[in-house]
Amino acid sequence: LLAFPPSPPPPPPPPPSPPAERLGRALVDLEAARLSQRRQLRQSVGSPALPEALCSPSLLPLLDPQVRTACEAFERDAAEVLARHELSPEAYRGLRRRMAVDPLFRRRVAAAARERAEGTGLRDDMQRDALAVQEMPKGPWRW
Repeated sequence: LLAFPPSPPPPPPPPPSPPAERLGRALVDLEAARLSQRRQLRQSVGSPALPEALCSPSLLPLLDPQVRTACEAFERDAAEVLARHELSPEAYRGLRRRMAVDPLFRRRVAAAARERAEGTGLRDDMQRDALAVQEMPKGPWRW
């Protein structure tokens, strides 16, 4: 019989990313998912723009079933994005609160978000969406 030397142990897993980096990346991915959802909804309802707080819990019962379904799907998508970045919804909310009171942490999150968004065109998409909301006609909504 031939004897083979024992296999080396597998390398240790990489250390987890710092919370600011995970939050910054998650924020960019969440915004990309939100913009994608809004783009699809605009096409499906045939509207050039949608109200900013469309998926607000207070509005959900009043919405068209198609829009309500999309809002509920976004919640699932958001949970998946957070999980990809090793964040639970509770940890995400805690980090957002920390970001509001800790300027250094906020700066680190912003740096991670800028790095993640670089070259994606996300900033242009966000500006287009904001302009569409500003240009919405005033009047009763039928969502």
